Amino acid sequence: MAEIFVRGASGLNTNSGADWLNAKKSIAGALAIAVSNDVILADNTEMFTGITVAEVTWTPPAGGNVSIISALKLDDDVLWEKSWGASETLTTINGPITVAGTNGSSMYVYGMELVGNSASNGLNGVSLLQTLAVSSTLFMENCDFRLTSINTVNLACGVPAASSMRGTNITLKDCTIRVTGSRLGEAVRVGKCFLEMISCEFIFSGANKPATIFAPISVNDYNWVTVRDCDFQVTVSAAMLLLTNMASSTFLFKNCKLRQTFTGGWAPGVASVTFRNCLANGGVDTIFFEYHNYYGSLITTTVAYMTDGVVFDGVPVSWLISSGARNEYNPFVCPIIEVWNDTTGTRTATIEITSDVAVTDREIWVEATYDYFTTTLISNRNADPFIGTPVAHPSSSAVWVSGQTSKQKLEFSFTTTRVGLLQARIYIASSAATYINPMITLS
Repeated sequence: MAEIFVRGASGLNTNSGADWLNAKKSIAGALAIAVSNDVILADNTEMFTGITVAEVTWTPPAGGNVSIISALKLDDDVLWEKSWGASETLTTINGPITVAGTNGSSMYVYGMELVGNSASNGLNGVSLLQTLAVSSTLFMENCDFRLTSINTVNLACGVPAASSMRGTNITLKDCTIRVTGSRLGEAVRVGKCFLEMISCEFIFSGANKPATIFAPISVNDYNWVTVRDCDFQVTVSAAMLLLTNMASSTFLFKNCKLRQTFTGGWAPGVASVTFRNCLANGGVDTIFFEYHNYYGSLITTTVAYMTDGVVFDGVPVSWLISSGARNEYNPFVCPIIEVWNDTTGTRTATIEITSDVAVTDREIWVEATYDYFTTTLISNRNADPFIGTPVAHPSSSAVWVSGQTSKQKLEFSFTTTRVGLLQARIYIASSAATYINPMITLS
């Protein structure tokens, strides 16, 4: 392992980088000689200003692990301590500050500030791992991304749709995304990648703010995005997500403070958005759990619930399934509900529901599996899907608070010679708003 020193103002890329006196001038210059396990130390008192895109393109060695650390230069030629604030920017030429990927590479970055060109040009953003057809990993901690152009530039993460995505993993922890230019558009655009954002801060200080915080780069971008412990209520953006063209993305927001959740209409596809343990509307509304996709929305609600039903954190709740383009061919699929069965023999499983109208086994049904040793699918779906005579589910005497007109139960039976875990999913083709008590009762 070697340390390579960088000083943005006084260094020279023709230097060896062996100490502060012989420092390289840029991160790109240091990476040009780096090998696996090297540590690049950037002086946080000297900003590097690039005049070509290549000068602000960070390309790690293929198959190597490299660290880039913002550091405070101490008196000795090689002494340093970890300290935020080393900075790189681009002027004169329009283009992105780029953290590139190489096949099999892994890079850790601490405390760096990446400042986009302020000229009004759509290229002047920050690009993370948009290199085509490689597998690479990037972990950035306590970094600052500054989008200064008044054009709709973004923090762009992951490869574009036209390319293959072999394994692009990006983690941003305790980072800040600053949009200082007066512009609309989106702040973060996500291509094909696994992206995790943890305790990140979003600051939009221009006269006009980005209308949306997150959006896919294109409709074909398969990505998996986890955002946790972030506060979006100070962004003054209209929405968290732009749904238009989001056909293949999976977003999870956990322990976040949210603004309005969506804008635009869902595109047909496998995209979904989940909210867990979040606050909305200035902290007034608690979102225990929500799940949304093209075929419908599942909202954990306290408005209607079964009197002896599910209680979350001391509050009675139910699932409300509403809206969506679902039908019998493309139903809305609920998350798994499970229960431990501690008795052998024939058992009857029951899930309580309520709706405005009585629903049938072609409109709502359950598919279940029992323990890890059984592959047989258990279902109460109509025996002749799509064309069979619909059969109404049994009525129920369960007591609901603010429930709908029709109270029914989804029942199915199974026989077992061993105890085990029963897991079930509810499939909903009905367009009627339906409340579900998300609990399986065995008898």
